[in-house]
Amino acid sequence: MLECFYVFIGGGIGSLLRFFTGIFFSSLLPSFPIATLISNVTGSLILGIVFGLFSSKNINSNSYLFLATGICGGYSTYSTFTLESLKLFQNGNMIDALINIGLNLILCFLSLIVGIFIAKQF
Repeated sequence: MLECFYVFIGGGIGSLLRFFTGIFFSSLLPSFPIATLISNVTGSLILGIVFGLFSSKNINSNSYLFLATGICGGYSTYSTFTLESLKLFQNGNMIDALINIGLNLILCFLSLIVGIFIAKQF
């Protein structure tokens, strides 16, 4: 049952981080979902670091639940990314939609790899 507490607290922290990321970055490019892109890329980087540390036994399972499932789960917004991409398509912004999808997929994948690499340095 303690595992649920770690996920719950981490999820709350991650959700607040996501909320503040949206406030801070959404005004930079009002016509493009930059806050979600930043959240997904940095969330993937953090998840890569946490996964790499967990895989090398440098953090325990409760820390993993708190950081990966909780914070990263609350912070990274893949479901929002898909909805925003759909809205871009529906509004006739095909190029922006494809750029959004491509950037999210490529940058998140690369960030995950970089995160694992960083974790292996410890």
